[in-house]
Amino acid sequence: SKRPGGSGVYYHASYWGRPHDYLWLSSTHPALIQEEMMKAYDNGSKTLWVLNVGDIKPLEYNIELFLDMAYNATPFKNRGFARQHLLNWSAGLFGKNNAVKIQPVLWDYYQLGFQRRPEFMGWSQTEPTTKTNYTQFNHFYYGDEGQKRIDLYQQLENKVNAIRKKIQSKDQAAFYQLVYYPVRGACLINKKFIYRDKSYYYSLQNRQSAVDYAQLSNAAYDSIILETDYFNNQISGAKWKNIMSMKPRNLPVFLEPGITPVNMDETASWGIAPEGWVNKDSSLLNMKEAYQLPGFDPLNRQQYFIDLFLSNQQSLDWEATVSVPWIKLSQIKGRISSEPGHKQTRIRVSVDWSKAPVTTFLTGTIRFTGAGKEYSV
Repeated sequence: SKRPGGSGVYYHASYWGRPHDYLWLSSTHPALIQEEMMKAYDNGSKTLWVLNVGDIKPLEYNIELFLDMAYNATPFKNRGFARQHLLNWSAGLFGKNNAVKIQPVLWDYYQLGFQRRPEFMGWSQTEPTTKTNYTQFNHFYYGDEGQKRIDLYQQLENKVNAIRKKIQSKDQAAFYQLVYYPVRGACLINKKFIYRDKSYYYSLQNRQSAVDYAQLSNAAYDSIILETDYFNNQISGAKWKNIMSMKPRNLPVFLEPGITPVNMDETASWGIAPEGWVNKDSSLLNMKEAYQLPGFDPLNRQQYFIDLFLSNQQSLDWEATVSVPWIKLSQIKGRISSEPGHKQTRIRVSVDWSKAPVTTFLTGTIRFTGAGKEYSV
């Protein structure tokens, strides 16, 4: 800014190039745009701002935010104004009553995209272009990061479906393009990869559910095709035909998930996988203390999970017992079966500290039984 000619800013809301494009959805967080552009503004870049938007259609909100800030930067000096701007924008399009529901959904959509953009979920890169890889979300620790991410996206999808029913018919097309499609698309590409991961990792643990997750991954990919077809060929009488691509530059991240074939050893019948236990080791299966959960303490009051799963096509009635009264289980008995979605169950484990003896170190055991087999944790 101290140069005689001043200085300007060239900002990417959309990006083509290494290490990876983000060309499909609007995935740049409004608060990040505000922070970066106001940083430039406060350092004297007040004359020339240039925004790279690639395809205009998916980035309509980011464009409006950028231009509003360029036209009048003053309100954006308040660091929280990005939230208010998103609320104002939603209200202007869909009314105040709908806006108070739309704004939190879009804000959380951007939050999840800030953690990892939808276009980056393949853990691949471009220029040079590489194949996709398994994600870095942990399925066996930290409460199952993969499932937590799916759950957050599913909550957004449920909310956006509910809001859609309240939108006036004249605004349905705009709502689909600006709110529904990006939220649904981001949810689906996350499911495509995280379910693919679960299919692979669970197959290594000999879980029949690996087959279900392979099907769910492929179904997510198929749904992206259907939603994009609706965008291009049905909204407003196909007004936007060919405007939306679900696979910019045909990069591997946008293609079929590529499921590793699932091969099961059905002689094991069923098994368990406590949180923190990753690799199947058959030499441990008949040991009394084969498995161990991470530690609990009264300060953090942790909760961990134990997955109980089928390895064959037989139904299983199971029971769990605890050796000490201070071990709490979310379930103490149940049934798993070969029906899709019922091949495994997750038991939550916590400690009732009001019943635990006051001592330096406590230990206890959870015993699972069913179909003549037994496992201890």
